Amino acid sequence: MELVSDKDIWALEQWMNGINNIYMKDIHNWCRIHFVKYHTVFVYRKEYPVKANIWNGYSYIRWRMERLMNLG
Repeated sequence: MELVSDKDIWALEQWMNGINNIYMKDIHNWCRIHFVKYHTVFVYRKEYPVKANIWNGYSYIRWRMERLMNLG
């Protein structure tokens, strides 16, 4: 996730302060409600096992597809 301004980063950090589990859709909804612009990309992490990267990639693609289906 890439946030646009320092104000956006500060607002998101304040929101995340006591949260243990967070999902991409929760962050998306919070940003949408607070008019925070962002951009997401999937990054393959070499320090993670292959299975973890596959799962993260699948989860990211699934989230993107659900988001596109809800917009249409």
